Amino acid sequence: MRLLLCLALLAVFVAAKKKKPHGSSTPASPAAMASGPVNSVDFPVVLPPYYKPQLGPKYNVSASNPKNFGNCLLYLEGVTVIVQNDKSTPSFAAATIGGSDNVTHTYLFNENDVQCQVNSRNSTAANNTRGEYTFNIAMVLGGDVNAVIDKDTYFTIKKGDKVEFELQFNTTSPQYWELTQVTLKSVKINQAGQKPKFIETEYISYTGSLSQKPSAMNVNSVYGYGYGCSDTQGVFFPVNVSGTEYHIGLALHNFQVELYGLYRDEKKGIVQFSRNVNDCIPTFSVGSAMGIVVALVLASVLMFGFLMLNSVQTMDRFDDPKQKQIVINVKE
Repeated sequence: MRLLLCLALLAVFVAAKKKKPHGSSTPASPAAMASGPVNSVDFPVVLPPYYKPQLGPKYNVSASNPKNFGNCLLYLEGVTVIVQNDKSTPSFAAATIGGSDNVTHTYLFNENDVQCQVNSRNSTAANNTRGEYTFNIAMVLGGDVNAVIDKDTYFTIKKGDKVEFELQFNTTSPQYWELTQVTLKSVKINQAGQKPKFIETEYISYTGSLSQKPSAMNVNSVYGYGYGCSDTQGVFFPVNVSGTEYHIGLALHNFQVELYGLYRDEKKGIVQFSRNVNDCIPTFSVGSAMGIVVALVLASVLMFGFLMLNSVQTMDRFDDPKQKQIVINVKE
């Protein structure tokens, strides 16, 4: 009996020796190690984050850049978050993160957030550029951002909250590429003091993967051209909270992207957008086109009136040139 007791105590002692000491960290899983560290970088959003002070020289332009960076570049100054509630009046409210809100926001960066075609760095041939390009953008607010209409606040995105989404591009043909999918991953929108409440619950929160085709955004371009837009159209995601259907929209502010064909000089450490840009605003905007049409109409009316007056002739059919002219004395 004593022998069995001694053996049991010995087994407990050996197990205690093998047990991990208190306070030691668990080794990261292979998947977590593969994803790499997450860095916080100041706005504006630049992916890949070339020459960002927070990252040091690690991501300066060089041949040692991660292969998945390819030869693509995305620039984004801000995002407008739109909430639609058909039960409310007005039914839309919007808040812009970044741009001119005078708040220093940040975005989280991981090397896997950029997935561009590896071979596009060396050649712009169709075989090297064809495929999918993805940019994952995770914004962290540096201060509260409010949706204000007529001095009333309809909703708030609070400091420290994260707005995360992914842009997926595809080269649908050798000479054409477009934004084919936008995926909402994380957002939290808080109720404000507006009465009646624009948001009926305390907050709208979504975390997951909700994808939509951004047909209204019309982000596309052709071979040798990038795409730029001061404010894109929105893409909306349906979110149901406590039986109320909301639509959360995202619109990009001061946005430019080029998937391949950038000017890249690794010896000098330079990467730039090319000069060829397909802008979302055409050569003639709606306002300028209407101004030109109105000016042409007024000019036509003026010309018509001038020609009409110029063609007026006096009635001299029965005048006798030999007859003494009639003189009217003004004094009489």
